[in-house]
This record gives sequence, structure tokens and C-alpha cells, in this order.
Amino acid sequence: MSYAQNQKTAWWGEDENLIRWGHLETFSEHKTFGFMVSLKTARGLRERLAHGEKIRLHAVVKRGSTRGTMTW
Repeated sequence: MSYAQNQKTAWWGEDENLIRWGHLETFSEHKTFGFMVSLKTARGLRERLAHGEKIRLHAVVKRGSTRGTMTW
């Protein structure tokens, strides 16, 4: 889980409710996924954890990938 975007441009610091974009390695041999949350949500979760609350996330991931081409 992350609230940190890949680049510190565009909406940097303007709105704690925005969910930034991010990515994991596309062609990694270890297929996985992650959750992106807003800074406001991350702060709320951090506070709950600091008070000893156990938080469980659940996801059902349906995915696929195909090779493509790009022309420049």
C-alpha cells in the first residue's frame, strides 16, 4: 500500500484527497499488485494502527497482459 506518487509534479501537495498514480515493475517474474490511497486515507490508517487496531485489506484481482508496440 502506498500514498506516494511516482513524480512530485502536477498536484504535489495541493489536495490530500487525491489518489496519485504509481506502478510496480510491469514484466517482473513475481506477479503482484498494490493499493494506492490518498494522503488523507494513509494518515487515517496510520492513526488507527498507532492505536493498536488491526486492519485487513481484501482484493480480488483479475489481470492480463499482452505485448504491444508503440510508434514514435
